[in-house]
Amino acid sequence: MTAFDTAWDLLKMPYYHGTSSKNLESIMQHGLQPRSEISWAETQDTDIDDEDLVLYLGRNEKRTPAEFAVSATGKWIYDQGHETFDEDNLPVLLEIPDNVPVQMDAVNDPNQSWARTKQTIPPEYLKVIAHAYPQMTAQQFIDYVMGEGDLTWE
Repeated sequence: MTAFDTAWDLLKMPYYHGTSSKNLESIMQHGLQPRSEISWAETQDTDIDDEDLVLYLGRNEKRTPAEFAVSATGKWIYDQGHETFDEDNLPVLLEIPDNVPVQMDAVNDPNQSWARTKQTIPPEYLKVIAHAYPQMTAQQFIDYVMGEGDLTWE
């Protein structure tokens, strides 16, 4: 690796997506697919058109997508208890390189920490960078993702 390659790696701004391990096999097989931007309650009497489907991704920031991964398991990130995850429903954080060949739109965000797309992100562009263990709590998973925790378990 050249000095230029090393410097370029530092400038890359990957995308992140949080999900549950229940969804991981399908995602890694079919890609990360847009979902309805409209909440479930609003769709009871409404058909969803393809134009309503969207996929939100964190941009160069891991904490919020990691929190979404926790919520995808049905846990609450701010729960101060010591409740751990179910073995078959663990939070997972995916990384997507900034050169993914899909059209990304900026979200109206002053920090530009979010992007969205209406296209499926192919599985070959997805990399699992954090996968919780059943004995982790929500806060331990977030700390691990942020580099503030470790995977030492007694």
